[in-house]
Amino acid sequence: MSSSGRAFVAKGSLESAECNPIIHPKTLQDKIRRFIFLIEMNTGFYVLDPWERKVAKNIGAVSMVFQSLKKLNYQYEVTTGLYMLESWEKYIVNSVVCAGFALVAYTTMNHLPTQSVGLLQQLSSYGA
Repeated sequence: MSSSGRAFVAKGSLESAECNPIIHPKTLQDKIRRFIFLIEMNTGFYVLDPWERKVAKNIGAVSMVFQSLKKLNYQYEVTTGLYMLESWEKYIVNSVVCAGFALVAYTTMNHLPTQSVGLLQQLSSYGA
């Protein structure tokens, strides 16, 4: 506290020290968060908040699948550059990609068995 009775306000901070749990902890949880904050500031390592870990442990399998699908979609959009397109443009590009995969799958299912049999017959004739 300063001589005027006001709480210390950190430079660039909009909150007073009394309201900020990092500067002036009041509860045990705030004290632990302050300790974690000091570790992060002094070492440069990020420490997970123990209360955030509880939330992360309770994630169900379905939401984990959705999170991994969202991550894969994000990686696909960033890798191919689709993230900068509008939704209707993404739809057109994704339709072309899906049509290409469908054509490859159709060709593989229809022609691969006959080509494989012909190749095996030719290889067996070399061995005999």
